[in-house]
Amino acid sequence: MLSDKIKYFFQSKLMEKAIFFSVTFFLYKLFFPYQETFLTTFITEFLVVNSLYFWLAFLPQKLIVKRTTILTLFSTLLFIGFVFLITEAIIISLLPEKEFFKLGFFYNSLVTVLSIVLAGLSVYIFSIFKKLFFLKQKYSPTSYFKVMVIFVSLVGFLTSFSSYLKQFFGFKEYIEENFFSVSIFIEWLTDIESILQIGLIIILIFNSFRVAWLASLNKSEKQKIILFSLILVAINGNALYFLFENSTITKLAYLFSPFLYISITSIILYAGIYSLVIFFTTLFHLPTAEESDRKTEELSTLLNFGKLMAHILDLHELLESIMTMSLKLSNFNAAWFYYPNNSEKKILTKNIQNSKLEQISNKLLEKVDVKTSRQTILSKYQNIYHELNSEYASTIIVQFEFDKESAYLFLLQEKYSDVEDEVFNSIQGLRDYAIVALKNAILVVNSIEKERMEKELELAREIQGRINPQILPKFQHFDVAAKFIPAFEVGGDYYDFFTIGDKTGFVIADVSGKGMEASYIMAEMKGVFETLSTIYTDLKDLLIQANRIFLKRLSKKSFITAIVGIIDDKESKINYFRIGHNLPLKIDKESRYLESKGFPFGMVNNEIFAENLEEVEVKFSQETTMIFYTDGISESMNENDELFGYERLQKLGINLANENAETISQVILTEVGLYSKSTIQDDDITILIFKKSI
Repeated sequence: MLSDKIKYFFQSKLMEKAIFFSVTFFLYKLFFPYQETFLTTFITEFLVVNSLYFWLAFLPQKLIVKRTTILTLFSTLLFIGFVFLITEAIIISLLPEKEFFKLGFFYNSLVTVLSIVLAGLSVYIFSIFKKLFFLKQKYSPTSYFKVMVIFVSLVGFLTSFSSYLKQFFGFKEYIEENFFSVSIFIEWLTDIESILQIGLIIILIFNSFRVAWLASLNKSEKQKIILFSLILVAINGNALYFLFENSTITKLAYLFSPFLYISITSIILYAGIYSLVIFFTTLFHLPTAEESDRKTEELSTLLNFGKLMAHILDLHELLESIMTMSLKLSNFNAAWFYYPNNSEKKILTKNIQNSKLEQISNKLLEKVDVKTSRQTILSKYQNIYHELNSEYASTIIVQFEFDKESAYLFLLQEKYSDVEDEVFNSIQGLRDYAIVALKNAILVVNSIEKERMEKELELAREIQGRINPQILPKFQHFDVAAKFIPAFEVGGDYYDFFTIGDKTGFVIADVSGKGMEASYIMAEMKGVFETLSTIYTDLKDLLIQANRIFLKRLSKKSFITAIVGIIDDKESKINYFRIGHNLPLKIDKESRYLESKGFPFGMVNNEIFAENLEEVEVKFSQETTMIFYTDGISESMNENDELFGYERLQKLGINLANENAETISQVILTEVGLYSKSTIQDDDITILIFKKSI
């Protein structure tokens, strides 16, 4: 597209284009130094306009860095201003008073070069003032800036070509009677020039009041700006004097390039007006600069504190930062932080050393109402005053309340003076920031503690996994499968095999509750059964002795449900006792849950426990399967809080009757997992299956 090519041309390689038009302008002016015809004027102004455009587009991007400070910009302006004056002086010294239009080739070349230098310096000056014009503006004043450039361009073009227009209409031999006369047109054209010149001056003055950046300077910077702007006013005034009052340079400029002359003059005039506005504006703002600086510093301190607090996680480091920021805001001399609930260190100090600060803090807090008192005169409390060695006259006490805790910041001042409202409000604002930061720091401490607990729970889960048998015993007539899936939190599910007499015993149990306590009870249960099984050969006696032990070891709220049995491999039968546990599921020609009496371990005394022990014997045929499980299966819930339940488990058992023990266990656990996939597993899942071998 042609439009894209034109856009690319004007946006790319700005410096090359600027240099090209500048060099072309220089070479052209060597042969045609003065404008004597319309064609030479048109070519000259075409080259000037393009040179100025591309230099003005290039310089702000390449020579003015975004991070350049305002003082640096003004220092650069001063330097360029002096160079501008020196260049002007050289041009004037080279030009003779009369017949200046009959200069030789050498003078033409030198004056052309110096004129281009003046133009370049003017563009650089304009680029800097353009940056100042847009700096810190809430709403972009682009339209005002464009209007200013348009006015400069119109005045420049009219200055260049108005004489030719007047000549054209002056020599016209015929004009219709009802049209307009030549004299009227010439007067109208002259009036337009005057109106545009007046409009240009107005827009230059109007745009000179874009000094929003001035509010961001501190007192010291404003003092320097006053000096810089005053010097700039003098430099620009001197430059304008040469441009307007020196007839030689004015005539030469008009012959050389009226558009260039108007552009340079407008830039210098704008720079002078802008510098004058800066001088008076800064001068009027200087008396309030100190107060403004103090408020700016307070705001900056609060903002920096807010950013800092997001990165400080250590509680002591945070309290140190609060003290430092508070001293900076209040301009007090010393501080200490009293944090009664901090177990490690209750007192933190800044610029004060005193071993009795904890006692002094308690005494002051007893006597002073920190919620209503803004400042406490220490001399009113002689005992406290002397304990501080009479170094300080007054204190501010700031209370920090968070998470049902309180901490106190004491700010000390050597000379008593009333605390200003702004200072006190700033300290209160800092306190609000600090309370949030303290809460965050405490949360971090708690999260670290939580992480430590989780690591301990992970270790407990690992131990729990090791307690359960890693390898299942082998039987001639039984196919055995066992699975254990721990919940996220450590629970108390347990299954194991042990030797009793010449047979193998088994146990599947569930300790009430969860957490570390349940895990410890489970580990203890393993030890109890391993020990008692070496002493007792009768399972009922073993269970009675186990209950006696658990009555002593378990708390009143804890108990253990279990099924404990003996496997008779030769007779293909199992004898078991149900100790308050879930009913086992028997799958045979018919499927049913086997009921029997029994109290959990640790719930009732030994007499009642023994009376309610009921032994169940299950003889296995080829179709028999026994499923023992914990309530992690039957009480698993879906997203509607509906239990997996006994009926669903029973149907699964019937459908899986022809499968081996391993397949049955895997399918049951898979179905339970799918059923409760939308909820969190909050209980251990354990399953133990016995099936007649084929």
